[in-house]
Parts: sequence; C-alpha cells; structure tokens
Amino acid sequence: MCVNVDNDPGRIISNNRMIYVLLTADIFNMSRNIRIIALMLVLTVVMHLVIYHEKNRLMLRQSHQHPDELLRHDGGLENASLDNGTERISTNGTSPAGDGELFKIIESSRVVFLPEYRKQVIIVGYQRVGSSFFGRLFDKNPAFFYIYEPLDSVYAEMYGTMGGYNVPSDITYLPDGQPRNIPDQEKAAVRNLLTDILSCNVDNLPAGFMLHKFWFSLSEDFMPSWHPYRICLKKHKLLKARETCRKSHLEKVCPKRFGMDPDQQKSCSRKLTGGSMNHSDFFHMYHRCLATYYTMAKPCVGIFKQKCELATLWATKTVRATMDEVDELLDQNPNARIIHLIRDPRPVAVSRSTNYSYRGIYSGMIDTMKGGDKVREALVYCGTVVEDILHRRQMENVYPGKIIQVIYEDFVQNPEAYAKAVYGFLDEPLPKDLIFWLHQNIRNREHGRNATLRMNAWRNHLTFSEEKAIIAECQYFYELLNYKWPYDEHIV
Repeated sequence: MCVNVDNDPGRIISNNRMIYVLLTADIFNMSRNIRIIALMLVLTVVMHLVIYHEKNRLMLRQSHQHPDELLRHDGGLENASLDNGTERISTNGTSPAGDGELFKIIESSRVVFLPEYRKQVIIVGYQRVGSSFFGRLFDKNPAFFYIYEPLDSVYAEMYGTMGGYNVPSDITYLPDGQPRNIPDQEKAAVRNLLTDILSCNVDNLPAGFMLHKFWFSLSEDFMPSWHPYRICLKKHKLLKARETCRKSHLEKVCPKRFGMDPDQQKSCSRKLTGGSMNHSDFFHMYHRCLATYYTMAKPCVGIFKQKCELATLWATKTVRATMDEVDELLDQNPNARIIHLIRDPRPVAVSRSTNYSYRGIYSGMIDTMKGGDKVREALVYCGTVVEDILHRRQMENVYPGKIIQVIYEDFVQNPEAYAKAVYGFLDEPLPKDLIFWLHQNIRNREHGRNATLRMNAWRNHLTFSEEKAIIAECQYFYELLNYKWPYDEHIV
C-alpha cells in the first residue's frame, strides 16, 4: 500500500479517505474476530495519517505566522530575553528569570489596542545603552512620528542650562554619589511634556522645546519625519534661536551644565518657572526673546503639527526619565506602551567614561583629559536601573501586558527577531525596508559602526580589577535581572 506523503494537506486528506474506503470494504468478507482486529488496524492507520496531516498543516502555517508568533517556536530567537512583567524567555535552554516556560512571552499577556485611541510608545533607556540605535525601529517607519530625547528641553528651560548639557547621571545622582531626590515640580514637567508630545498637543508644547538645538544638530538621516520642520526653521534663520536667547540673557546667571552649581541652579529655577516681576531682569528678557522667535516659527510649527497628526503611532525614546515619571501615562491612554531597554553595566561604564558629556559629575566630569571613574559611573547606572526595575514591577501589576523589557545585547545579536517581537507587541506590521536597514547596520561595517563588534569592544578598555569592582557594586542589578550576560564568568 502506497501513501502520498507530500506536504499538500488537501492531497493527504484525499489519500486518507481512499485508504479508509479500501480497507473497510474488505472487512465484511471476514469472520467476526478477524473483522474486529482488522477494524482496529484500520483505525490505527487512520489515526496515524491524521496526526501526520496535522503536523504538515502546522508546518505550512508557521511559514505565514504573525511576527510575534516567531517567539513561540524553538529556534525563533537565539540567546534572547524579553520581559513582559510575568515571564521571560531565553534560548540556550535556560530561563534567565527562572519563572516561566521557555517561549512564553508577549502572546501570553497580550492586551488589545482600542481603535478610538492613538498608539503611544515610550522607550525608557539610559545613556550609552544603545537607545538611539534601538529607537531607529520607530524612526525608520514612515507611518510613525518619532521624537528623540525630548526631555533635555525640560531641564534646559527649568534650570537655564545649555541644550544638551543635562547629563542623565546628574539627574538621578548628586555630585557626592548619593541618589538625588527629584522634585515633584520636575516630575510634573517631565510628565506634562511627554503627555503633550505623545498626544500631539503641539499648541501646548513650549517654545524652548520647539526651538531646541537637537532638531537642527542631528543628521538629515535621523528623524526623517522632522525634515520639513527643520527646513522651515533654517529658512527662517531659527536654527539657533534658543541658544541665542540663552547666551544673551542667561549665560552669566545660570550654570551651563545641570548639577554643576546646585544653589545657583535652584535660584534660576525659581525665577524661570515662577515668573519674574521685573521686566528688565535677565529672566524676563529671556522669555521675551524666546516668545519673539517662537512667533517667527509659527509657520514651521504648523508643518510639525501636520506631520504629527498624520502618524498612526507616536513614539519617543528618553534617557532622562525614570519609571516613576512615566507610570501615569499608561493610565491616561489605554493604548500607551513602555519598552524598558537595559544593557550590561560594564560596557555602559566604559562608554560613559570616554567623554565628559556622557558621564556624571560624581564619576569625574571635570577632569576631561584623564577620563571618568568607570566604577563610579557603573554604580550610578546600576542604582538608577535597579530603582526603575523595582518600580516597573509594581507598574506591571497594575498594567499587565503593557510593558516589556529588552536586553540590548540580545537585540544586537538577533535584530530581525527582536524587531518582529517589538512590532508584534505593538500589533503593527514590520516594514521590509526596516529589516534590510537592520542587517546593513548590524551585520555589515556600514559607516564603520558594526554594532555586533562594538557590543563587546569594552573588553579592551576595562582592567580585571575594574571589572571585578563593577560587578561588586552592581551585585543587586545582576541578581534582579538573573540573566546570562556575555563574558559573565566573573559574575557569581
């Protein structure tokens, strides 16, 4: 007896029926006992054929599966770890968190998006964890409206600092290495700006944000949806408007960098946010200067608003917000989602120590020639991340299925699988151009920035004693994540 065993489900079913008819036809010519035995044999053969057909059907279905279903099949994601609040996954046969089955992840706690609300995404990251690169998953999608580091403008306007000189380490830690108690007014300003940005309330956005230096200092390839707005600012000679106002009126009275002079910083904040009654003082003249430039920028703001309103999803990434500051956004919009991006503290500390604009005052901001203290910078990073993880886990109990954790090392090693997972989390189709761009920028040496090679380059810049000290300072960080990091032979 021959059976067709190709992968066509329809032909397999036809063969099943034919075999069943041929076999049952002969049963009635047999004795009672033989008839029973024959019938049992027939049923066994049919059962095996049905099972074979079902396996073939599932194999065919996998070739057309939804992106996030890739994570539910063995081999779909190597060395990966994503966290949706209740379960984590890792290939290599281990579960980093030790509290879930191997491939249970996003699908197990999916929350349906409501059609009457726009989708909002916040990437909560940290300086030098690869958040800018990860953010390109949204920046490269023409259907999305993506905003890079919006919160620098909050600190620049609240404390009178120069744009880009508000280092995240100084926001969460004081110059003496103690955690900074972020004022309620500062938290409220962060929440308000994020709410307005992710709701496209352009008319509520402050002049300091609309005229921030980031929008003209970034390359044209970055934030392409903003390109018409940048062209308009350039046309009206407004590219350096905010910094011009600061240099004219705040240069001598407010610190250039956040955290450098706490007393002077507080004084500037009171006068900038409380309003000045003296029309001749520096602070009033600064606001008047900004208002004048903002009036000139009105046609550009209209372009910005139009691009924003046409988007199907609004996204932003920030290294200057804590989980404590973004939790209310999940309550305001049922379609809001948070992606928590984390990286091994060892490469983070090495990267931050190489440039004074990356590291906090505590780790040696002033000594720009020698570089910063890697161990101190790791302490600041780990302390900040630990606080965010603990707060995030409380949030996950209130907003299950709306927060995922991504480990940067896994994203770099498996960019396409992670892109599909993230887009599956957001119930959005993944553009083919984005997949091509990911492979070009991670696997190839495009622009000399091979992300895979760069991921482990820190090994050449960290001594054994420094690495050992960082692991000791970040012990709670490693325990909380319970993840198998690359080169983790020193982590106990």
